[in-house]
Amino acid sequence: MDTASIYSQWREINSEFLGQLRGKQVFLLFSGGKDSSVGMDLIMRARSEYDFSLQAHGGAYPVHRYTKSDLQRIRAYWEARGAQIVWHKIDQTDTQLNSAEDPCKVCQRLRKEKLNKVLKSEIRDWTKLVLVVCYSLSDLASYAVEHILGAFSGQKDLSPEGSERAMETAQRFYPFLVMKEGYVVFRPLLTLDSRTIYEYLDQMGIPTLSIPCRYRNFRPKRLLEEYYKKMALRFDYEQVFDFMKQIKDFPLGDTFTSMDKEKYLSKIF
Repeated sequence: MDTASIYSQWREINSEFLGQLRGKQVFLLFSGGKDSSVGMDLIMRARSEYDFSLQAHGGAYPVHRYTKSDLQRIRAYWEARGAQIVWHKIDQTDTQLNSAEDPCKVCQRLRKEKLNKVLKSEIRDWTKLVLVVCYSLSDLASYAVEHILGAFSGQKDLSPEGSERAMETAQRFYPFLVMKEGYVVFRPLLTLDSRTIYEYLDQMGIPTLSIPCRYRNFRPKRLLEEYYKKMALRFDYEQVFDFMKQIKDFPLGDTFTSMDKEKYLSKIF
């Protein structure tokens, strides 16, 4: 499928959500990886039609991935297309990741702390804010597998009182959440799997980070993604989400939308 067809299909699926972005301040969380790069392209295409402002923000961490040449190359590409990327430096080296039992969890915590500081300093009207996060359909399939394995081992609890990890993954299945303080969380890639995303990147020639994360094998979803690729597996968003919704105590959307932003953004998001 060519990029025009992918965009057209994506726009149709997300038309209701895109219509609610008019006049909003869209704040796209950008990593320079494949998912956020495709998310940036799709949101940019929709921007002129739906009349919202767009700014991309990235936390340049872990340090080994974000070389000066890569940052300049990626910034130049998007600036030439009329998009602004703000790279935020996280004042840590990779040393603590090298010694961490779970370096991905440490990295996520540092990124989340930086995001909250940036939002606190830059956002004046929360009712105008739209946070765009680029999780994909393949990510959701991996979270479903993670739940199955956890359930078999007796370690998975998806109730609102369950583990922080369970709540964190559950809320990622919802494409559009209008939060208590009026801001919105939009996940535009939930109907696109990794195969489609790779095809889109290749056809568009969009640059991404050239150095893979040395800690990527600590993330089960990255290992599962390789399996999906080898088995030529494709997924359907509705089927994956319907499976998860059948799980006892799977959190409904209002579990998250009723949370104060301090709790949601620091603990769950």
